[in-house]
Amino acid sequence: MSDDRKEHALTAWRTLLDAPEIRMDVEDQHDDLLKMADLMEQEGGSLQPNGDNSLERQE
Repeated sequence: MSDDRKEHALTAWRTLLDAPEIRMDVEDQHDDLLKMADLMEQEGGSLQPNGDNSLERQE
């Protein structure tokens, strides 16, 4: 996965976390976040928590 794609995937993940889609319940949001994280990890990146409760991409 290229750095640009990783950055875009992380941004999309964070956007869904911060502002779920209209009419998306918590379970759907959780499922979508897990699917996105799994896909990102399969393509060569992962999300790691920082000390300030934000997420950072790790390669």
